Amino acid sequence: MYTAEVPTDKPALAVMGLHGRFVRWIIPITPAYEATATLPATRAWSSGKSTDSPAQGGASSSPNANLEESESTTTAYLRAKNTALRLIARAEQCTHGLARKLEKRGYDALCINTVISELSDKNLLNDSRFAQLWLESRLRLTRTPQRLLAALCARGVDRKDAEAALKTVFDEEAELSLLKRFVHKKMRKGKREETARSLKYLLNSEGFSPQVIRRFFEGE
Repeated sequence: MYTAEVPTDKPALAVMGLHGRFVRWIIPITPAYEATATLPATRAWSSGKSTDSPAQGGASSSPNANLEESESTTTAYLRAKNTALRLIARAEQCTHGLARKLEKRGYDALCINTVISELSDKNLLNDSRFAQLWLESRLRLTRTPQRLLAALCARGVDRKDAEAALKTVFDEEAELSLLKRFVHKKMRKGKREETARSLKYLLNSEGFSPQVIRRFFEGE
């Protein structure tokens, strides 16, 4: 059995006494925070999960989470873009109409705006072109300029673009032809009692230009 040797000589005891007093003197003034040093984040190997504390406010600062979020956003953007291109391939689209169709398919506003901005920059989406093509497809109908303008605006086309398209598509001859079809349709509905004055007022309110109205009555 091992027995510790206890010094008996006075010099050794004096040293031990000095050491004890030194320890009692130094410990109380040791800063408290040094006893609780911050430890690096550890990993719970038994469960395979990190014990890292989340960022302040509860938001995760994991690089993997940020990467997954970025990949998810990119995937949604590509899907929205492909959907938009398929719609454009089927028929000309306007900005408002395309945005509404993408929204109905579940894409968020940021994704939709990004896609529309890119397609507009590449001239794959053009409201002026849409308005002209839409009007040209309705040249044979008896809808008046005012009603055609209202229909374009209802589809989200800017009024200035719609008015410019009307002027481009309906030259004076095309407008006169439309006016004659409109008047003929009105007469077929038993409104022959319309006076020239009231008819002029009606044609003007329907958006026909004054020079075309004048040509119509001069040719009657």
